[in-house]
Amino acid sequence: MAFNHHADLNPHQQYRIKKLKRDNPRAIGIQDLCYEIQQMCLNLHNRKYCISFAFLLRSLLEQGSIYFLINKNRWDKLKEGYEYETIQEKK
Repeated sequence: MAFNHHADLNPHQQYRIKKLKRDNPRAIGIQDLCYEIQQMCLNLHNRKYCISFAFLLRSLLEQGSIYFLINKNRWDKLKEGYEYETIQEKK
């Protein structure tokens, strides 16, 4: 379930998040990750829980990259290339 977090963001941040497609479950997950990271920073929990914060940042980087590649129709090509290399290495 997505958080209602747009009220916490300044207008510039809201604009960037609104560029994500609302009907895409991956985009909703990215929005939620952004909100969690923002809340940790605002409450200074990123210093207290640095490992958790690092996991959130890594997740955001991974999900954001996948979202971008899927929207540019390059995700399947990347996966196919990786699988091909893996098969070649096994021979």
